[in-house]
Amino acid sequence: MDDVMKKRISIGIAVTCLLVAAIVFYKTTLSGPSTGANKNREVYLVCANPKCAKTTTMKMDKYREHMIANGSDPMESMMGMGDTDGPTDYCPQCGELSCYKGMKCEECGEIFPINYALGKDAYKCPKCGYDKYRNLD
Repeated sequence: MDDVMKKRISIGIAVTCLLVAAIVFYKTTLSGPSTGANKNREVYLVCANPKCAKTTTMKMDKYREHMIANGSDPMESMMGMGDTDGPTDYCPQCGELSCYKGMKCEECGEIFPINYALGKDAYKCPKCGYDKYRNLD
């Protein structure tokens, strides 16, 4: 087998793997009502609108419905693609494009917006300093 044929086979395998991964992700996360582990997963939205400033908690399937109702691309939003410098979601309380995805601190229970601009500290709780991904036991 020559080098060109080996390269084509390698590319074909890589594309197939990516396609399978995308299908599995779609089927387990985005298609229809959530099932399994994702069904009870909570999504947190933190509104940055000073007139609202509410925190909303919803189950994954309700969050998916919320995104579709507001014209958001579920795949882009769920995978964290697109603009991460500004608000990523519409607030269910005030209706403005002013919500950031949030996270609940496992130590103190504080719900805070994930700040991607902080790089490695994006998931660090502003209240107690706990970082789920740095404080692994």
